[in-house]
Amino acid sequence: MRRWACIGITLGVILCLMQISFAQTQEEAKKAYLKGLELKARQTLTSQEWTVYVVPLEITKKETPKMETDVLSFTDTKVRSQNLSQRGYAESNYSLRIQDDGTAVWETMQVNENGDLAFLRGDLKGNEMTGIISMQPQKGSRRDYSFFTTMPQIIAPTVVEEKPKKRR
Repeated sequence: MRRWACIGITLGVILCLMQISFAQTQEEAKKAYLKGLELKARQTLTSQEWTVYVVPLEITKKETPKMETDVLSFTDTKVRSQNLSQRGYAESNYSLRIQDDGTAVWETMQVNENGDLAFLRGDLKGNEMTGIISMQPQKGSRRDYSFFTTMPQIIAPTVVEEKPKKRR
């Protein structure tokens, strides 16, 4: 009886160790998958300048909603807003994380020479990006904007081959 108990305990320990090993392998696979998605997101962000359409989140009765455009440029580590650069904000480092659904979320904070802050956050999913720009000046009230854009699809031209002409 003791012998069967020892065999049962040994098998139980082996199965537990196998489950732990399997769980570690799954976790490593998930980390590798998310790292690959992060690399792809960085490549997508840096592949072009992003023309984004910016609208205020809050509109007073006196205001007519006005859509503006901005251009966001990314390197592997920094983001620059053309409109904010014109207002004295320097490019800044951004953080990038991948959510479980594959959405790449980037965030940054930029400061101008007056100490005014601009917080930018974008969600990149596929070829679409949406986000928020929050302007927080030292003096005055905070203004929040949303932006959106779609990366243009590049369609390769079709090549038509000509048939060789017959010689007479």
